[in-house]
Amino acid sequence: MQSRFVFLIGFLWFSTTLFTQETEGWKPIQRRQAKADKVVAKYLNRDTLMKLSDAQVYFRWADNSEKPYLILIHGMGLNGSTMWQQQVKILSENYQLIIPDLVGYGKSTFVKPDFSPEFQADLIVESISRVGITKPIHVLGFSYGGLVAACMQQRHPNRVNKLIICNSPVKFFSNELADSMARNAKVDSIQQLIVPQNSHDVDGLITAMSSKKLNLPPRLKEKVRIHLFASNAETKYGQMSHLRNNEYHYRVMNYKLVGAKTTFLWGELDGVIPPIIGQKLKELYPESTLVIFPNGKHDIHIFDVKKFANEVNLAIGR
Repeated sequence: MQSRFVFLIGFLWFSTTLFTQETEGWKPIQRRQAKADKVVAKYLNRDTLMKLSDAQVYFRWADNSEKPYLILIHGMGLNGSTMWQQQVKILSENYQLIIPDLVGYGKSTFVKPDFSPEFQADLIVESISRVGITKPIHVLGFSYGGLVAACMQQRHPNRVNKLIICNSPVKFFSNELADSMARNAKVDSIQQLIVPQNSHDVDGLITAMSSKKLNLPPRLKEKVRIHLFASNAETKYGQMSHLRNNEYHYRVMNYKLVGAKTTFLWGELDGVIPPIIGQKLKELYPESTLVIFPNGKHDIHIFDVKKFANEVNLAIGR
């Protein structure tokens, strides 16, 4: 009985933090998503589904104080509320938060498919402008969302105040390095690491991303694979293919980070986007700040919630 209880706690942690998103047909996930939405709605009092020419963009935001705005951009495979639910309370103490669903995830949908991070950056800026948020805001992007945040800086520098990029494939993340990280996780390709095809791939993904050890029984592992990791596969494949096919473009892009007030946050043991990327970014932009989370992987926002929030506060205060 005790072992079953420990397993249940582990599974709920798993499904409500790293990888949960809106899915159909599996009630445990639907309940956890509903809980995440409720947590976020408690601190962000407004939401909208903005209809634009090429997409519908859903985002929730706070509009009830004089605090500065901070936008939180989630990574590949997540929606906004599930990605950031554990940070919302603590960050809301100092900021009015804006949490969008990237197009292709959660409630944001394509009208005209475009899998580039520039597309996401432009839509975010247009959407928040239409609700009256027109001043420069602080921008925090995690993983793929960090690349979207960097593209916001590159394309709309007048809209970005302080920029925080976490565990992100900015500038130095090559196809060769992506495949190397997959092999380190004992998975054949980065595509199979992000969208696992079998239980072995799930093990590799957990090893690469999670700072906590999780041992799932085979039958439950398959359910997790189908209902969590395999969902939104078309969007994930589209985004990964775009980055692979345009590697040179994102390597030579300047992102307008010279002189920008940028902070890079990284997990020391990240098995998806290694800290060498952050180190190279720091070398290229010496005026930036790099913070390494000891023993953290690709989940530093939940690995140490208080430390993560504190580093965000320090980054914005610099």
